[in-house]
Amino acid sequence: MVISDPLYETLVISMDLVKVTPKFEWLSNEFLYRMMRTREFKQHCLGLSNGSTVLHLSKEAIPSYEFFLPPKEKIDAFTQQAKCLLGKKFKNISQIYTLEKLRDTLLPKLMSGEIRVRLTP
Repeated sequence: MVISDPLYETLVISMDLVKVTPKFEWLSNEFLYRMMRTREFKQHCLGLSNGSTVLHLSKEAIPSYEFFLPPKEKIDAFTQQAKCLLGKKFKNISQIYTLEKLRDTLLPKLMSGEIRVRLTP
């Protein structure tokens, strides 16, 4: 899944990225994301890749992958939990980005003496 970056308004899909959208409205992105993280899916895609220096995925790799489709109710339950967990993950990544930016701004000023830190007991 692609995490939005506050530095960019628009994200572009280039030759090295694939956008996958579910055929059915009830088949969630979260379910597809987890399914595509399995060893089986990765092995399937690796078998349909070619190239000597950089591997390129065949256009047929994703559409030809067959997997067990759980009942809609199970996918819905999974999606609810996954949305919560992925939401926390994305929020953590966003906070890390903010903290890194703050560190990169303040550290040089601290090292040069431009700002000082006063510790109070």
